[in-house]
This record gives sequence, C-alpha cells and structure tokens, in this order.
Amino acid sequence: MMMELTAFLHKLKFYRPKLTKQQVRTLKGQALADNIKGAEKVLSKILEGTVLNGKNNNGNAVSNYRKISTLC
Repeated sequence: MMMELTAFLHKLKFYRPKLTKQQVRTLKGQALADNIKGAEKVLSKILEGTVLNGKNNNGNAVSNYRKISTLC
C-alpha cells in the first residue's frame, strides 16, 4: 500500500502543471485516505479532458466546433 501511495504521489507531482491547485489537493487527499484506485481513475479522466466542466486547464471555454477551412 505504501509503495502504491508513493508511486501515485510521484505521478501527481509529474502532472501538477496540467492540473489546477484544487484538483491536486483533491487527488492527494483521496490518495491519502486510502482510495488510490479512485484517485488514479479521476486523474486519468482529468487528463483525458472529460471532467473539465466545459473548460480547459487554462480556464478558457472549450469549443466543440472545429474550424473548417474552405478549399479554393
């Protein structure tokens, strides 16, 4: 268990620049509360971009539309 916790905390440190401060705090707390598998699952979803509430990590709205260039 201690090895899993240490490995997850190292992974969390690696991805810290991509996460908000609140996400880091939440994931660290979840791991320290002995729910490492749950924290891993949430981290993977955050990194996939599925749990961002319509915003990217910079706080900008994410557009579902792609620019389509017209061919001339």
